Amino acid sequence: MAVISKPIIVQPLPLVNITASTAEVSKPAFHLGRHNAPGLTWRATGTGHQWLNGEFGGARSIDFLAVIGMSAASAMSVMLRLGDSTAQVDGSLPAYSSGTLPFVSTAPAVAPEDGLYHSFLRLPSPVSATHWRIDFQQTGISEASAIVLGRAIEPSHFYNPDYEHGIEDLGEFEISPWGVLDEQPGLVWRTLDFTLGWQSEVEFETTFRPLMRAIGSRGVVYCCFDPTDSPYRQARTYMGPLRRPLFARGSRKPRTVAQEFSILSFI
Repeated sequence: MAVISKPIIVQPLPLVNITASTAEVSKPAFHLGRHNAPGLTWRATGTGHQWLNGEFGGARSIDFLAVIGMSAASAMSVMLRLGDSTAQVDGSLPAYSSGTLPFVSTAPAVAPEDGLYHSFLRLPSPVSATHWRIDFQQTGISEASAIVLGRAIEPSHFYNPDYEHGIEDLGEFEISPWGVLDEQPGLVWRTLDFTLGWQSEVEFETTFRPLMRAIGSRGVVYCCFDPTDSPYRQARTYMGPLRRPLFARGSRKPRTVAQEFSILSFI
């Protein structure tokens, strides 16, 4: 029987002072910190080894990295380093180094139509850092939409069985009385709806209430619904705003609440 993992949810940390080994003038590295603008990308000007580095604007606890919308070749590798200065992450003694890892460990069952891939790395334990660096190595030209760094939230229980994978068509149409279709084109974005139905008082107050307040109704959230390394993980990766703000609903069991997530994904 195939293994199924609980979802992971991440609020992307703000990234500042992002620099790159190379970048096209119209696609600079600071676009990678624009988590709410997937159409803005960083694109290198050459092939082979490329690097990115930046800051968090203060000390942050990190145990998760995701690279969103990467033009990844099958042989591409990635390395994350964390530390307390640019010199530390650029040098040989960072506070943390992942070593060189394959960017996509298992090929998707269905290759993405746009040729862009999402991949993530979970650290063994949280690392406090002020600076970060990511190195890429591939045969083609690197291009990516966003870098997600932060703390991964994994619920203590699985989601309720009535979860939904769907779509939302951002276009619209009207039909005239004479059967003429008047169409307004628009993108079709994916949606994910699920309920975490057995949150304890401690889990809600220490983990999900802070997330609820931080995201509000405008913030972006990353979610890998099933992080198991499988051919379906790419399709089960979502990132975007919530279609309705988070709230906690009481349940029959005292001091236990449920939260409904409804994500409108632009990846």
